[in-house]
Amino acid sequence: MTDPTSSAWVRLRAALTDAFPQFYTLDPGGPLMMDLGHDGWLLEVKPDGTVVCQYGIAMDDVMALM
Repeated sequence: MTDPTSSAWVRLRAALTDAFPQFYTLDPGGPLMMDLGHDGWLLEVKPDGTVVCQYGIAMDDVMALM
């Protein structure tokens, strides 16, 4: 028997990547990610349906501030 969550994720993933080719993944079957510009923002859509918007700072930049 197939897991309905898994098949739903496969369908959603295919629809999102077709509509927004900027999405990428680091792990097969893992979350989809999209860079939101040069300011360091990242959009992540996880297989459980969670949508996360994050801001990242390079460690080199943090070290330069110290």
